[in-house]
Amino acid sequence: MQPRYRTAIVGLGGIAHGRPSPQVNLPFVGQRPQSHASAYERHPQTDLVAVCDLLPSALERFKMLWDDEGPDLRYYTDYEEMLEKEQPQVVSVSTPDHLHADVVVAAAGGGARAIWCEKPVATHLAEADRMIAA
Repeated sequence: MQPRYRTAIVGLGGIAHGRPSPQVNLPFVGQRPQSHASAYERHPQTDLVAVCDLLPSALERFKMLWDDEGPDLRYYTDYEEMLEKEQPQVVSVSTPDHLHADVVVAAAGGGARAIWCEKPVATHLAEADRMIAA
């Protein structure tokens, strides 16, 4: 039996929340995931357990798009609280670029086994070094 991984998303902009496009149907793989949420939804070993955004409107938009897939999904406005309470093994970071470092360091410190960070990974070399060290 293959393991299942608890996943979470921090930052719910366009790359994080979109549903798969019905017109993109690739040979062998079918619909290509259009976002972090749709990639987790498609992967048989991942369970999206929580999402986080500072903006309540972003959380509400995500809930409207995805509530049918995960009615038990938990919503947060504080990523540190989410990481502590949910203990995700995989974390997507799709916040604005200048916020990546703190979220990645917190996710690594909280025990995440994998961190999927959007590009650019960091806006300063010192931030990238801090992320690598974590």
